[in-house]
Amino acid sequence: MADLGENREISYPDISIKAKAQDYIGLDMKKLNDEKKIFLESVAPQWTNTGKEREKSY
Repeated sequence: MADLGENREISYPDISIKAKAQDYIGLDMKKLNDEKKIFLESVAPQWTNTGKEREKSY
């Protein structure tokens, strides 16, 4: 950019920690964590049981 004559300082958001970066891009972490909790309590156990049933035939 400097070759084209653009020498201004460019300001960047503070994304020095994960939480600040998530906030900057608009992630609703509370909502995502709530959805993850529901997933882990309902879907993940079903997958585990399906896998156990499948492995019985091995």
